[in-house]
Amino acid sequence: MIEQEHPPKFSTGLAYLMATGTVLAWSIGIVIGRGIFELTPPVGLSFWRWFIPTLCLAPWVIPRIREEGITLIKTWKPLCAMGNIHGRIQCAFYAFHQLYNSH
Repeated sequence: MIEQEHPPKFSTGLAYLMATGTVLAWSIGIVIGRGIFELTPPVGLSFWRWFIPTLCLAPWVIPRIREEGITLIKTWKPLCAMGNIHGRIQCAFYAFHQLYNSH
């Protein structure tokens, strides 16, 4: 892991701004999702909800991945396991929702 000489300093105002931005992004996503659910299948909606933020974050994430690539290579098994477990839990919630909320 890369050690920093001085940890970055963030102001309290920036922390509140980032938290507010996160909630605003979630709420916008919910409103848009409810507005277009009849036009877009669930898989398409999920794809675009992940693809657009991935493109937006790529300029910051890709250089960091290049810096920390060795760490990712060393820990690929736990990362894959966590992703697999998360995916299975999400599928279980979706199946539960479909079973008990479909009319």
